[in-house]
Amino acid sequence: GCKQLNYKYKPPKRKQKLTAKQIADRVSFAYTLITMYYSNEIDLYSIVFSDESRFILGDDKRWVWRRHGEENQTAYKSFEKFSKSLMIFGAIGVDFKSNLIFVEGTIDSKKYKQNIIDSAIIETLDEEKGRGNWIFMQDGACCHTSSDTLNWLKTKCRIITKWPANSPDLNPIENLWGCMKKAVSLIKPSSLDELHDVIQQVWDNFPMSSINNL
Repeated sequence: GCKQLNYKYKPPKRKQKLTAKQIADRVSFAYTLITMYYSNEIDLYSIVFSDESRFILGDDKRWVWRRHGEENQTAYKSFEKFSKSLMIFGAIGVDFKSNLIFVEGTIDSKKYKQNIIDSAIIETLDEEKGRGNWIFMQDGACCHTSSDTLNWLKTKCRIITKWPANSPDLNPIENLWGCMKKAVSLIKPSSLDELHDVIQQVWDNFPMSSINNL
C-alpha cells in the first residue's frame, strides 16, 4: 500500500537544528548580502567557498533486504570502532577549483594557513581575477576565526568575517562533498592509499560546469 502511494522506505532527510539566535543571524546575514548585492557593494559571484571534509574508508550507507531471523553474510556489514579516514581541504567558486589538500592530524591556525598556501587559492585568484576582486568564505571553526588566522587573511584577500554559525547549507561546496562521496563509494577503495587516489581523481575530474551550477 505504501509503495502504491509512492512512499519509499529510506533514511529521513537531514536538516540543521537551529537555535533562535542562529536563525536570526542567518536571516540578518542573508539580508545584508542581498542588500549589498543590489546596491552594487558586493558581487556574490565573486565569493570563493572553502571547507574541510572527512572521507571514511568503507563508509557504505546502502541498505540491504534481509529476512527477519535469517542469518546470512549479506545481512551484515563489518566495521571498526575507529574508522580509518582522510581529511581534505579545498575551495570552489565560479570557474574556479583550488588544489585539493590532504590534511594530517588536528588542524590549528598554523596548519590551516599552510593549507590555504598549499591550495594556491590566493595566488591563483589574484592572477586570474585581480587582487581585491574576489572574496574568501570560511566557516566559524576555531582555527578559521582565531585572531592569528584573521589578521593573516586580511593582509591577503577580502573575507567574509561573520559567517553565521551552523550554516553548512549556505555553502555550495557541501553539495560538492556530497557528490564526491557518492562517486568515491561507487569505486569502493579498500585501503587509505587507494582512498587517497580515488578522492584526488574525483576532485580533478569533477566538471567545472557542475561546480558553476552549484
